[in-house]
Amino acid sequence: MQGKISVFLMSLVVMLLLALGRVTADTPPTPTTPRQSEAVPRPQRAPDSVLPTPTSAIHSPAGIPQASENPKSAEPRPAWSHGRSGPHPVQPAPAETQGQAQPAVEAPTAAPETVLHFDDFSNPNSGWYRGETADGLIHWGYADGEYQIVLKKQNWGAYATSPWGTFEDFAFEADGHLTGDLPADWGLLFGLQSRECFCGYYFFSVANSGHYGLWLSSTTPGEPWQSLVGWTFSPAINRGTAVNKLRVERDGRSIRLYANGTFLNSVDDATYLGAFEIGFLSFTGRATTSMEFRFDNARLSTLEPPGQGIYGRVTYEGDAAAGIPLELRRFGSGSRVTTVMTTVTQADGRYSFSSVPSLAPNQTYYVAFANATLQDQRYVWFWAGPDITAYAAGDNISGGEFDIANLELLDPPNDATVALPATFTWAPRHVSGDLYHWRLRDPANSALTAFESTSVGTAGEYTLSSLPAGYEPGHPYGWDVKIYNGPDSFGIPYYYRAITFAASDPCQEPNDTLQTASGPLAPGQTYRCTIESSTDHDYFLADVADLRPIQVDLTSIPANADYDLYLYDPDLNQVASSLNPGPAAEYIEYTPTQPGRYVIHVAPYEAQAAGSYDLTYRAGAPPTPTPTLAPGEGTISGQVTYRDAPAAGIPIQLEYYDGANWSVRQETSTDSNGRYLCRDLPSLGAGERYDVVFTNATLQDDRYLWFWLAPPILSYTAGTHIRGGDFDIA
Repeated sequence: MQGKISVFLMSLVVMLLLALGRVTADTPPTPTTPRQSEAVPRPQRAPDSVLPTPTSAIHSPAGIPQASENPKSAEPRPAWSHGRSGPHPVQPAPAETQGQAQPAVEAPTAAPETVLHFDDFSNPNSGWYRGETADGLIHWGYADGEYQIVLKKQNWGAYATSPWGTFEDFAFEADGHLTGDLPADWGLLFGLQSRECFCGYYFFSVANSGHYGLWLSSTTPGEPWQSLVGWTFSPAINRGTAVNKLRVERDGRSIRLYANGTFLNSVDDATYLGAFEIGFLSFTGRATTSMEFRFDNARLSTLEPPGQGIYGRVTYEGDAAAGIPLELRRFGSGSRVTTVMTTVTQADGRYSFSSVPSLAPNQTYYVAFANATLQDQRYVWFWAGPDITAYAAGDNISGGEFDIANLELLDPPNDATVALPATFTWAPRHVSGDLYHWRLRDPANSALTAFESTSVGTAGEYTLSSLPAGYEPGHPYGWDVKIYNGPDSFGIPYYYRAITFAASDPCQEPNDTLQTASGPLAPGQTYRCTIESSTDHDYFLADVADLRPIQVDLTSIPANADYDLYLYDPDLNQVASSLNPGPAAEYIEYTPTQPGRYVIHVAPYEAQAAGSYDLTYRAGAPPTPTPTLAPGEGTISGQVTYRDAPAAGIPIQLEYYDGANWSVRQETSTDSNGRYLCRDLPSLGAGERYDVVFTNATLQDDRYLWFWLAPPILSYTAGTHIRGGDFDIA
């Protein structure tokens, strides 16, 4: 078939480079016959700024519906358990692990292939179209042993189909480059449905900014392109005017993308199956007035069947994953999920299930990876491939390509107690197409419906504002993240984390007795509470998990008040107290003799005035170093942490305000336990204050905040020891 070149009213192709795809603007009439004599501008685009906009954290509103699990997830979902030996284990101590650098993605072993056509464009009569539009704005031809498409106006596009015919399963590759370094993109066209409207096709595109994408054009003129792979940066793509070798493999539903011998991505899509044309497609950018696109070494190969029956491929961080056990599972019409057969991936990560029985009506197959056998923490705990809803014995059909790299949960740490709203974070996988849903459930109570958020996109965080229906403060639950890659292909991380939610407002009355104590308090969080009268006492619960020291700070006491601080053990015996006079801050550090639920008591001294105060409880804190004090020497001390771990060598300033001017009274740095100590300080007079300050101007360490100001110290008597505040500089 002789190749024909057509330039299309590009209104259906709006290359606005957004993470969610491309959109259309006003469209001129669609031509009814192929034409080469004109091309029209397309809407504005920005190929030089194609990085997706980061998705912000999603906040769950009250009453958000609970997601229902689909049939294939109900039975094979790994049970939640608190033990490492059980399925889907809880995160063990230490809870925090550092993410590792991602290795370079290597090209997987290609399926066997036979070259059908090759053109190095040294022969100008090899069959590709040569010509020019009447206005001279588009030119096709051969030049210097390459095929060229020249576009002489911004936001224009032109394509060229090969003279080789139509193909169904194939590998198509070609070299390409630009002769100018202005924003533009080009790539491989395949699956073309119609030249009449130039619509219905796939476009594997690279931009000279180093990004690539895979786009799907509708057969309905004027509809926007669908983003199968949104613009994604890859170091494998040469930037500017350098040559890139692109390759696309089409195996049934499977589409695999390569650049310069490096595997980029794979997609399952059955929109256009069958034998259709292939070719080149080029677009100028918003800032471009003329651009020449060059193509060379075009090659078309047939792919041998990649497997018999149901087949696919498994990767780990983009590389072929060999020796991975897989199951072919079946469910439907209320029946239990059953494992029909098993297999193991080959050296190139490929798998196949042969002699697969036909599906009955309303039955579904899917390929599953279950890590309960391997118990390899590099991998997800479970992955389910896409649904196969129709299968007849002897069919060859893709069971999906998926990556089993684990997803690391970051914060809060395991066994944490948090107050709402609470933000949960994780390290997104380096897998294109991943979308994340945050999950919460009761590992010990399967009758309580699991909560699953709506998609947070590619973001690595989710903020929970209120507890879902049926969930209560003070009860241990488990949280993790469900990974979706495609509408019905998903996985879950190797570990989940235990979490307890504190009462939303521990300061809320009544909490006037040991029996009505509120909480439990979230460790490390400061609560602003109120003594409402001289007879009001506030009691709070505090959970202690081990025998490491705990700390309680009572600060910001009103100047005309005197509040005292007490601590009770799980048997309600008083074990510690702080009874400083007047508005001086109170501080307790206590080493527990038993774990359990302790009680913190804030009490007004005699008939002192009502007012507000700040209360902070810390669990598992390292012991406070006991300073060696000269007679009459006083101190202001505290602790600095980074991601809840002691931060050593952090510069600290104690600033002094005399009522009119500020000055630096002392400079020090934190010790190996993250503690700072300011010594030999004079008393404060009326209107004076001390402030503990961290500033990053000296370190300029981008792991830390730029500045932190601890609570002001409004009252200090020389020779006494008070807390200057603990804080985290992450």
